[in-house]
Amino acid sequence: MTEEVLRGRLVLADEVVPGRLLLDGGWIRAVEPDPADPVAAAGPIYAPGFVDVHVHGWGGHDALGDADALSGMARALLRRGVTSFLPTAPTIPVDELPRFADRVRGWMGVAPDEGAHEDVDSEDWAEDVGIDGAGASAEEAAMHVIDGDGPER
Repeated sequence: MTEEVLRGRLVLADEVVPGRLLLDGGWIRAVEPDPADPVAAAGPIYAPGFVDVHVHGWGGHDALGDADALSGMARALLRRGVTSFLPTAPTIPVDELPRFADRVRGWMGVAPDEGAHEDVDSEDWAEDVGIDGAGASAEEAAMHVIDGDGPER
């Protein structure tokens, strides 16, 4: 594997702090905050991808469009840092909603794979539906199949 170190300002859950991302073959293997690192403090900002769960259209493409329109939305959103999204129907007749949902589901299998790796993420209490690609990951997250009431709390 190829190891790489990225130094910059890390956007974490509750703060932005100078530090390093340690990459191994393109995968983030470690996040190392280091407030004393002046090079990282002046470096680029590294943030997780944004998730947009309500997108009617973007980049000149409409969520009601065909697979090419949805792929265009995925690529345009990715250029703005949105790595996952849920195509959302605007107000349309109720009898058209199932066709819209079928189009989106059909597109998920052919969505552009702008990500770097195969999706192997799953929760221990959910079944991962196995959709790969940056353009489909929001739908995947929305479609984890949960048996019962989910995890015990």
